[in-house]
Amino acid sequence: MFSQLAPSRNEETKEMIIKTQQHLNSYARKGLRILVMAKKVIHPDEYNIWVERHKEAELSLDERDQMQLESACLIETNMELLGATGIEDRLQEGVPECISALRHAGIVVWVLTGDKQETAVNIAYSCRLFTNEMEVITLNARSKEAAEVTIKFHLDDIEKELAVVSSATSSPASMVVGTPDLIERKKRGLVIDGRTLAFILEKNIDRSFLDLAQHCSAVLCCRATPLQKASIVKLVKDQLRVLTLAIGDGANDVSMIQTADVGIGISGQEGMQAVMASDFAMARFKYLERLLLLHGHWCYDRLARTILYFFYKNAGQEHLLQ
Repeated sequence: MFSQLAPSRNEETKEMIIKTQQHLNSYARKGLRILVMAKKVIHPDEYNIWVERHKEAELSLDERDQMQLESACLIETNMELLGATGIEDRLQEGVPECISALRHAGIVVWVLTGDKQETAVNIAYSCRLFTNEMEVITLNARSKEAAEVTIKFHLDDIEKELAVVSSATSSPASMVVGTPDLIERKKRGLVIDGRTLAFILEKNIDRSFLDLAQHCSAVLCCRATPLQKASIVKLVKDQLRVLTLAIGDGANDVSMIQTADVGIGISGQEGMQAVMASDFAMARFKYLERLLLLHGHWCYDRLARTILYFFYKNAGQEHLLQ
């Protein structure tokens, strides 16, 4: 929002912006959900020009979401700052235990949120997405070139570390003494902000980003727009060829839920948009653990038995025909 504010030479306005930014940083460190409010008085002529373009974006059949985003960016400029709020958003009961169980089951958890980075990181630690033993890699680039250099630096660092582990485990001393700490894969977490995410989604460095993300057991994307959430899910699904599951509770999660292979909506105070667009609906996030680890296991078992039955049936029919 601050980048969309109108430039001002008024010292009182500048001081208000600085104080608001300080308050936001304080709210974020406390883990509060923040909201920045601004206004803009639009001249009728400017509005008429913009609304025609916005109608074209709404009626477009190709890249509608991208065109609507560009249309919104055109009108959301030269704003006047009103203030900011910070409210406590407590985690639902059982969320940390559920995420911990999913990670122990080998499921890589990505959190795509619109929260400020400091708020998102604090919540990540409280819900056990990140632990104190993890090495957290942060990507905060202000240009496409800087993003590419930063990703390459971390990839080279990881490759050197893996080379050291490989040489240590293949040495005769390791066969006698053993190196369990080196053999065990180092736990890493990845944090990326919305601006760097926009550079990555330009298709030139997305493969390097995915290579880095594959070395991490948890990924946290901050300040992500609804369109970026869907783009990240599509990128992982298409490039890594893996099954994806998206879970959300608000209207800003609908595109992400519809893009994933399996979409789950949580019914709550955010409304019913996510539930209506999902494949499954649940009342609490903690029920995801039972859905995946219990009913998912039973589903795999039933499918495996069915496939074996088809092999047996086809083999029996072919034997009778012979």
